[in-house]
Amino acid sequence: MVTSTEEVGRGNEILLQANRDLNNLLANINVSIVLLAPNLTIRRYTPPAEKTLRLRASRIGKPIEAVGLSLRLPDLKQRLLNVIKTRRAQELEVQDSRGREYYLFLRPYRAERRKTDDVAGKSLGVVMVLVDIHDKRLSEKALLRIASLVRDSNDAVIIRDLKGRLIAWNRGARKMYGYTETEALAMSVGRLKSAGVHIPAKDLLRMSAPGKGEPTEITRRAKSGLTLDVLITVTALRDDKGRAVEFLTTERDISLLKVAARELRRLHVRVVSLQETERKRVARELHDGVGQILSGVKFRLESMSHTAKLSAGRAAAEILKLSGLLDHAISELRRVSQNLMPSELEDLGLVPALRTLCREFKSRARVDVTLRTRDVPEGIAPDLALAFFRIAQEALNNAGKHSRAKSITVTLSRKGSELALSVSDDGIGFKTRRDKRRPRKGIGLGNIRERSHSVGGTMEIVSKSGIGTTVSVRAPLARPEESSL
Repeated sequence: MVTSTEEVGRGNEILLQANRDLNNLLANINVSIVLLAPNLTIRRYTPPAEKTLRLRASRIGKPIEAVGLSLRLPDLKQRLLNVIKTRRAQELEVQDSRGREYYLFLRPYRAERRKTDDVAGKSLGVVMVLVDIHDKRLSEKALLRIASLVRDSNDAVIIRDLKGRLIAWNRGARKMYGYTETEALAMSVGRLKSAGVHIPAKDLLRMSAPGKGEPTEITRRAKSGLTLDVLITVTALRDDKGRAVEFLTTERDISLLKVAARELRRLHVRVVSLQETERKRVARELHDGVGQILSGVKFRLESMSHTAKLSAGRAAAEILKLSGLLDHAISELRRVSQNLMPSELEDLGLVPALRTLCREFKSRARVDVTLRTRDVPEGIAPDLALAFFRIAQEALNNAGKHSRAKSITVTLSRKGSELALSVSDDGIGFKTRRDKRRPRKGIGLGNIRERSHSVGGTMEIVSKSGIGTTVSVRAPLARPEESSL
């Protein structure tokens, strides 16, 4: 038989184990919980309550109103008493003294009804539970701000899934493409693609990779059938495992900017054409006016030297010196005339003009210059030939002034549908900047860049200190958009 003493001991052991379990449970809960007695004194609390409500072990057994909780809730005591009286839970949002937001749950704490009890579940107090929702509220506000920005953005902001179905469509997209939100969400992104243009999901993923998120230029088709030039930025939306599940694209219509750029390029070509026309006029005047006069003076001085008496030998020598100076002056005028508008370029074409340019530069700068040509087509457009001649002229002048080169190679060739020109020297070189939008210094490289852009081309500079410099330019042989000029 089990004695009453053994039964009591076993009951005490059960109670001690239950108490240990309760303490262990409370110690491992990451939520602020406070257990209050019916008289609202503090019985227990979880560790997070120490920080949230500024509780200490010394506060156990003291009334809750005497503790000085950091909550902005003047009627807390009344609410607690009401929960005990009515046995009904209360839920509300509160803030602490720092403005941090919480959900506050007040629930009655009562004992289970036993068969020997006269009342159903005697009230043992109140359980206070405080859940921190501050970060959640901040996130919700941030999301609302982002949603507002997306909704009101002039750019099209579109979200599509991996299969191309549209799942978000803002006002900017409706304005740009003409589809309402209802229409857009019932179709796939394929409806927007122009003829022959499709971006598969794997390419979108590559475009959205870190460091690859540069805007990409594509074409789209609007509801009206109009083809738009669009600048698109792709962001991959990922799940909690890091897998891309959707793509967000920000799309900007740059059609008008493209038209303006083409018009600007046409205007620049027109300005260059007018400049070259003026240079032709100046070249003719120098040749037909000043050149003819100086030639006449030279002829008369030479005649005087032949008719001078022997006793005037010294005078004859001086006259011959003057003749030599006039020869130099005529040579300089011819050089200036050639630089203004090389006759070979008009009469014979780009290759003969470059050959003359290299020969004269070699003679003047005393630098070995080699011209190489490969597959150069006949009948190069005049504006392209002129641009390449000026680029070669500027590159040679730059090399002569700055490179200290012993040899220079000029190469003109055809590469597919493009004409390519390179000027390479073995000089001292320089350190190029990563940002190629601006010339390193001076106006020489800037002139070359502008010349290449005027014919729809590109320019590249490769240089290393102590090795040399190569200036390369490529431009299309045919540019349909400028055929109306």
